[in-house]
Parts: sequence; C-alpha cells; structure tokens
Amino acid sequence: MALKFDMSKAYGHVKWVFLKRMMIIIWFLEDWINQAMRCISSVSFSYIFNGDVYGNFKHTRGLKQGDPLSPYLFIICAEGLLSVINTVVSNGGIFGCKCSKAGPIVSHLMFADDSLIFSEAISDNCTNI
Repeated sequence: MALKFDMSKAYGHVKWVFLKRMMIIIWFLEDWINQAMRCISSVSFSYIFNGDVYGNFKHTRGLKQGDPLSPYLFIICAEGLLSVINTVVSNGGIFGCKCSKAGPIVSHLMFADDSLIFSEAISDNCTNI
C-alpha cells in the first residue's frame, strides 16, 4: 500500500505556534526564532478594486509563497511530520516494503511538497497510519 500526501497547499495552513515550537525543539537560538517570527508576522496585505487600494490586513497563520524564507520554514514544519512517521515506524506501527530481496525496507519518502508512506496492506497498518 502506498499513500501520497500533497503538501503544496499546506503553506497557507501552517500555524505559527507550531513553527515556533519546532524551532525550539530543533535547538534554534532564541534570537533567530524571534527574527524569523517577526519576518512572517509583520507581513500585511491590501487589495486593489477598480484601481483603488483598500485595507491593510494582517494574517495570523501561513507562510507567504514566493518569500525566500518560506521554503526553509516549511522544511522545519515537515521535520515535525517526519518525526511522527519515524516514531510510528520505530514502534512497529508501520512496516515498510522491500523493492527486492536484498533491498532495504522503505517506509516513507519525502520530496519538496509530497510525502509517500509505504506499508503492507493490512488493517493494523491502516489504523496506525
């Protein structure tokens, strides 16, 4: 069994509290954490309607696509998902698959904005996933 997670739309759903906690867990320096949080929380938006500019909106979650810092911050968030997957695999909750007799057991692959989880198609593995 293979499951694919498309994380390309996850940029707009990243909670800043989660991002900050992940940076603390990974042992980022407090100054760097504060600077990164200032960069993402100080962004504001406005819109143009019939040539007139309206509003000044601040958002409370998400990472701005196109911002040079966003991919790095998203990788930090993906580390949280990777940690959960590794914990489930090490506790025997998911058994990966072998591609050949002598090959390694592969339980998951992570790409830029996609993740794949491989497991035997049995009910216990489905429940654990």
